[in-house]
Amino acid sequence: MRPFPLLAMLALAALGTGLAQAQTGPVPSGTKVKLKVGQQKVLNVGLAMGLDCNDGTVVQAELRPASTTENDLVLVGLKPGKTACRAGTASMSRSVLVYISVSAASP
Repeated sequence: MRPFPLLAMLALAALGTGLAQAQTGPVPSGTKVKLKVGQQKVLNVGLAMGLDCNDGTVVQAELRPASTTENDLVLVGLKPGKTACRAGTASMSRSVLVYISVSAASP
């Protein structure tokens, strides 16, 4: 076997692995997220439109367009506590419920 075809196959396999990791789909409803105060987490919520959180003093939440077919839910921990946010409150929209737990930041 010549080395070039083997190297080409290894390179394509590595490229394919990278593409598979980059193409993550929307998180499932019921996802649990742990944050520390000040920490940010971004979740793909698909085409969910509209946002409602139980306690806006625990987490700052914002929906941002990621592409023409997907939105991101951006969460930032504000104070220790627990809350839930639903991305997808608009009728005819995909809905994703996210449970959030925020703990104190490490000193």
